[in-house]
Amino acid sequence: MIALPEATFLALPETNDFPPPPPRWVWPTYGQLTSPFGWRTVPFRSFHDGIDVANRAGTAIRAARAGRVYEAGWCRGFGYCVKIDHGEGVVTIYGHLLKRPVVSAGERVEAGDLIGAMGSTYDRAG
Repeated sequence: MIALPEATFLALPETNDFPPPPPRWVWPTYGQLTSPFGWRTVPFRSFHDGIDVANRAGTAIRAARAGRVYEAGWCRGFGYCVKIDHGEGVVTIYGHLLKRPVVSAGERVEAGDLIGAMGSTYDRAG
């Protein structure tokens, strides 16, 4: 921090015009990272635009950031899933849930709110 003479410090105007705090992110679950973000070659060369985390079926999954649920239920390619719009073009998708999620489309969630349970559902049509 820069040292200011006391007189200079006391002459500074007061303000409440501060930018909002940055969004709060939390890790959505506990487990082992089984597939990272980026290029992979197994089972074939493809780009994986997410991360996969494995743990015991039923492990809690929580919203990584506050936002609005825009899809919850059976999702093409993901089985049971939750999709959350966090604004400013940021979306998170939580797929392969054990059963129907505990949140519904249109609901607002905060970072850390329970949204479902880890499972292995999958829709081959997607």
